[in-house]
Amino acid sequence: MSGPSKHFERPVRIRFSHCDPAGIVFFPQYLVMTNALVEDWFNEALDIDYAAMISKRRVGLPIVKLDCTFSKPSQMGDTLMLSLTLERFGARSVGIVIEAQSHGETRFHARQVLVTTSLESGVSIDIPDDIRAALAAGDARRGHRGEGRWLFRLARGAGTNILLKLTLASNGATDHSGSLRSRAWWRSVLSVSAIWARRWRRIC
Repeated sequence: MSGPSKHFERPVRIRFSHCDPAGIVFFPQYLVMTNALVEDWFNEALDIDYAAMISKRRVGLPIVKLDCTFSKPSQMGDTLMLSLTLERFGARSVGIVIEAQSHGETRFHARQVLVTTSLESGVSIDIPDDIRAALAAGDARRGHRGEGRWLFRLARGAGTNILLKLTLASNGATDHSGSLRSRAWWRSVLSVSAIWARRWRRIC
């Protein structure tokens, strides 16, 4: 799991109960799996008690929009890696992408929009503050990881992987205010790192 609330993964073993008489996963079962994945995401990544949210707080999270692609059938005994990615969130809705893969093949892909709903009145409500804070924390981490991926690609071209890891480990990715440094700043760091990398190769 990278970035606790932005991206969440969970392996799922395909069982007899998932399959139809043809011996493959009955397609609605994928939605049962995705619902369980959302519950686990809330409990383990967002640190929101999903059961309490439903039964005590009476806040539901129904799917209001669903787009699914079934790429290849899955059979009993297969292990699927289900991944959930937070795509966006607004005042009352959360957009997620869920994908199931096995042996490098995509079996199922879904884009879902969930809406926070009062289970008492049946109408949509604003995302509760604690849930919004957990979602926002994951979204902020996404920005740091995105910059890190760009930097890693740039560093690979300069042949400075080891020095890059040391630079990132030094916690210099942000300035004194906690904001991400600019790409110009990173280019200057990598320029110096590249010089040291060449010296290191000559020494070795």
